[in-house]
Amino acid sequence: MPKESVRRPAALLLTLLLAALAGCGPAAPSSGSGSSSAAPVTSAPEAQPPAEPAGFADTFYVAAMVDLGVLEARSYVRNAVKAHAEAGVNCLLWWAEESLYVEEFLEECEKYGISTILMDNDGVTGAGDQYAPVTEAEFSAAVAPYLDHPQVMGFSNWDEPLHEDPYYTMMKQRQDWMHAADPGSLSFINLLPSYGPYTWGNGLWKEMVDTLIDRVDPDVLAVDYYEYAVSGPAPDWDRSFLWRDLGYLRKRAVETGKPLWFYFQGSDYDGNAGEMTAGRLRLQMNAGLAYGCRWLCYWTSSGTITDREGRPAALFDETSAINAQVMAAGQYLLGMQPGELHHAGLSPKPATNQTLGDLYFCSKLADSAVFAALPDAPLLLSTFTDDAGRTVVAAVNRQDREPLQTAVPLKTVRRVSRPDLDTGEEILLGEALDTLPVDLPAGGLALYILE
Repeated sequence: MPKESVRRPAALLLTLLLAALAGCGPAAPSSGSGSSSAAPVTSAPEAQPPAEPAGFADTFYVAAMVDLGVLEARSYVRNAVKAHAEAGVNCLLWWAEESLYVEEFLEECEKYGISTILMDNDGVTGAGDQYAPVTEAEFSAAVAPYLDHPQVMGFSNWDEPLHEDPYYTMMKQRQDWMHAADPGSLSFINLLPSYGPYTWGNGLWKEMVDTLIDRVDPDVLAVDYYEYAVSGPAPDWDRSFLWRDLGYLRKRAVETGKPLWFYFQGSDYDGNAGEMTAGRLRLQMNAGLAYGCRWLCYWTSSGTITDREGRPAALFDETSAINAQVMAAGQYLLGMQPGELHHAGLSPKPATNQTLGDLYFCSKLADSAVFAALPDAPLLLSTFTDDAGRTVVAAVNRQDREPLQTAVPLKTVRRVSRPDLDTGEEILLGEALDTLPVDLPAGGLALYILE
C-alpha cells in the first residue's frame, strides 16, 4: 500500500471547501471514484529522444498535478503520462515513492520528453504545518537516485508553508542541500494565496512574500489561487484578489529576475461550482501569460485531461487545444522583458479604474508609452519588449462566459501586426493604426506587435 501522504491542515484555510482545494503540493492518495467520462482514444504522440531539459528558468511549461487514480495499476501510469503528453503538457508532478511506480513514471516521461517535479513526504517535501524532520544525509540519500535522470527538474521543497520563523529556516536548509547535491536542480516552494490565514487585510501576505525572498531566496516565485473554489461558479473577476497576489509577485519577479509560476484551478472537483469549462481554463491560463508566468499548472488535471483511470476525459479535446495555444504563446513571450500592466473596465470612471488598478499593482495610465486610454470593457492588458526592441501587447478577455469586442486607443499611430504562432509569420493589421482592435472569445488572448 502507498505511504500516507501529507495533507494540508484545515486551520490554514477559510472553509472546509477551501481545505479540499487549497493545495497544490502533496495530498493523500485517493482511491474514491471521480468523474470519468469516456472520450475517444487518440494516438500517442511520437516519442521524444531522451534529452535534458533546457533548465527550469529558461523553459515555458504547461504543467499538471496528476490525479493519482488507480495507484495499484501500472497501466494507470502509462495511461496518464500518455494522455498528458497528447494534451500538450510538458511538466508533471509525481511522488518519488516506490509504491507509486516512480520508475515506470520516469520511463514514460522520458519516452515523451516530459519534465517532472518530484515530491517525497518522508523529509524532502513539507506541506503547510506538516513535515518530517530530516538530516542532510537523509535528504541527500532520498534525492540522489533521481538527480541524474534527464527529465527530473528537482523536488518540491514546501507547499503552502506557514509564515513562521522555523519554516523559513527549514526551507532554506533544504534548498541549500538540494543545490549542494545538484546546483542546477529545482527546490520548489509554493505560497498560500491571500484568502488563507495571511491576507492583504492583516498585512501578512505581502510580508510573507518579502520574507521568503529575503530569507530563502527561492528558485521561483509561485502561488496557487482557486477563484471558483472561493467564489463559486460566477466570480466577480473585477474584484478578485488574484490580481493583487499575481500583481505583487509579478513586481517582485521583475525586481529579482526570478521566474513567476502559477497554479490555477484545473478541476471542478468540489461539486459546487458547476462544470469546469473551456472559458474558465482559458481565462486563468491566459491571465497567467499576460502576467509573465513561465509555468502554468493544473490543480488538478483530473476531469479536464484525464479520468480516474488516466485516460482522456470528456473535456480532453478542448483542453488540448487550449494547452497548444497557451504553449505557443508562452514560448513566444519567453525571454521578453515585462513592461506595463493594466486592467480596463474595473470601473466606468477612469479615476476609479486607476485606483483599483493601483490596488492590483498596475501601471499608471498617465505614464503609459503605449495606451492613450482604457476602454470601459473587461480587458487585461500587458506589454513586453522583444529582442528587436518592439512592443508586444497581450490582451485578455477578463470574462469566462462572454466574448468581447472593443478597441484600445493608442498613444501614437503605430504599425500593428499579429504573430502567427503556428507559422512564425507576422500578419499585418495596419501600417498606421491609432487603436488596437480586440475580438476575443471568453477568456481569450490576443497578441499584437507594435512598431
